[in-house]
Amino acid sequence: MRARVPLARIRRRCDRGAVRQGGPGSNPGIILRGETFVEVGNPIAGSVGLTMWTDDPALVTDGRVTLVGPDIPESESESLAFAQVLVVGGETLSAADQGVLQQCQHVGDEVEGYMLRSTADSVWGRVSRDAAAAGFDFETLGRAYLHLLKAALPRASVAEVLFVTAGKAEAKSFNGLAERSRATGTEMVTEVWREQGYDVDCSLDCSVCESKPVCDDIREVLAGRKADTRVRSPMARSASG
Repeated sequence: MRARVPLARIRRRCDRGAVRQGGPGSNPGIILRGETFVEVGNPIAGSVGLTMWTDDPALVTDGRVTLVGPDIPESESESLAFAQVLVVGGETLSAADQGVLQQCQHVGDEVEGYMLRSTADSVWGRVSRDAAAAGFDFETLGRAYLHLLKAALPRASVAEVLFVTAGKAEAKSFNGLAERSRATGTEMVTEVWREQGYDVDCSLDCSVCESKPVCDDIREVLAGRKADTRVRSPMARSASG
């Protein structure tokens, strides 16, 4: 749904939570159990993830990373229940951006030392021992999310993120909100595709969707048409002049 923005090493000694862009494949994406410092959102522990957006940027505190519960450095060998909430604002954001915003919740292998396995309604991650030793914490992860989100969608002028690791009950308290958010998001994405002439039943989870190749082809066609329009317009104006 979005162009990937690979990130390389995270260096807290430079600027707390700062990220530095690197080349593709900066993280191989596999962290074995024996290499894991802490695990968050394991299906047994429980997790929930959601993204909310508004066209009123004043409702969002840009750059804020909030943690409720223990941080990564103090949770060695733990498996923590996990909630992750992204809140995004931008005056020109619309339903057409819903798909991109939803996918920004899943950084995948784009942050070195962090492995993510996620679906539309869960976030299961692992932090490697090497990353923890280098100072990886939730502020680091949060700032990576915010960087990726704004790179993928420049119209998102402000964004903040909330992490909850205080316990299973606290994490699951977001379930109702997440369900309503997913239902609304699915309606938005379906309507956007319908307006373009495609009847798509979208779950918002591209990683497991059987229709992903079709969607990718459609996007390429649409992108090609837009590019062709941009090329022809100056020629048409020149000919008419």
